[in-house]
Amino acid sequence: MTITARARPFAIWFLAVLLVLAVAFVARGAVLASIGDVLVHADPLVKADAIVVLAGGTPQRELEAADLYAAGYAPRVVLTVERDSPAGKLLRKRGISFETPTDLKRRILRSLGVPDTAITLLDGTRATSTRMEAELVRDWISANPVRRIIVVTSPYHTARALLTFSRTLRHERVEVIARPASYEPFQPERWWTDREQLKKGIVEIQKLVFYYVVYWWG
Repeated sequence: MTITARARPFAIWFLAVLLVLAVAFVARGAVLASIGDVLVHADPLVKADAIVVLAGGTPQRELEAADLYAAGYAPRVVLTVERDSPAGKLLRKRGISFETPTDLKRRILRSLGVPDTAITLLDGTRATSTRMEAELVRDWISANPVRRIIVVTSPYHTARALLTFSRTLRHERVEVIARPASYEPFQPERWWTDREQLKKGIVEIQKLVFYYVVYWWG
């Protein structure tokens, strides 16, 4: 079949698209692995003034924080107050004892050897975002002699957490060390092959892009 002069540009365009799709299919593993690498950030560990455990990721983040505390990396573990679940509130209204997420985190830390005297609870406001947590930590730092903190969070959340805390604390002269919770599975080189990791990765990519846009214009 002969391709007419009018149809030739469309045929070239169609073949170019097929070529791009073929290359993308072959290279998808490397591209997705690179995205995974962007999400995860781990700084070298050095001694700090406090270990900040971000909300969520229980008990993996608490396990990591307790290990760091036991290893002597910081004398204090700082927690923000998480939102209580509607079901938890309902149970307590009916007289049924039910731990809040924050109470559970504190109990886990105590059980792992972190004494109450070494736990600081930033209980002024319920944190609903990483940015709010960074602002709460900033307010706490302004009243305490802190020059370095270790921020513990899930591996896929470390890059955004570092971006957020570094931006929020930029006037406080505080060094931020990002520490991924080693007990939480997230493999940057193949995160898209596991359903749970895929869901977390996709959500985190969206949030990271949003944060970059907000901070770029802010």
